Amino acid sequence: MVPSWRRHGFSALLRALPLQTARDCAAAVGLVNPRVTLAAEMEPRDPQRAESIARWSAYERAGFRRVGSPLEYRQPDFRAFAAIDASNGPRLLPLDLLVRRVGREEERTMPAREVRQVVQCLYDMYAVGLRAEDMQPCFNLLARISESGTEDYPLRRPTEDDNA
Repeated sequence: MVPSWRRHGFSALLRALPLQTARDCAAAVGLVNPRVTLAAEMEPRDPQRAESIARWSAYERAGFRRVGSPLEYRQPDFRAFAAIDASNGPRLLPLDLLVRRVGREEERTMPAREVRQVVQCLYDMYAVGLRAEDMQPCFNLLARISESGTEDYPLRRPTEDDNA
């Protein structure tokens, strides 16, 4: 959000709109009380920057939780293909993954299979516009997330440290 539009409620609308859209789509196909998980990618929290703290706090108030360690989440490289090639390959951007599991906002863990599904959906979406070789490092990270569902990932308040 550009600074001149911050604190005007636009971001709150952008957080609410996907939930209403999911509910509308579910109703259109006859689903009642669907399980909805919203995902957001966020830059790492910087306690030295007031705007970072404000943004993380807003997501916390909206019911989002940060998927904690050991998740190693990265966003793919969106630079022009020529720039990626000139720098000897993609540079992944480390981000934190936030989720809002609607109706389950107070749960403190998320099964690995669900974390994997969320990350898979994000990477599949990004792969539509990116080259396979540039997405491969992301898919390599995805392969590290257990499919068995026997492991849980901690869900932390966005403003909470992993060590808390």
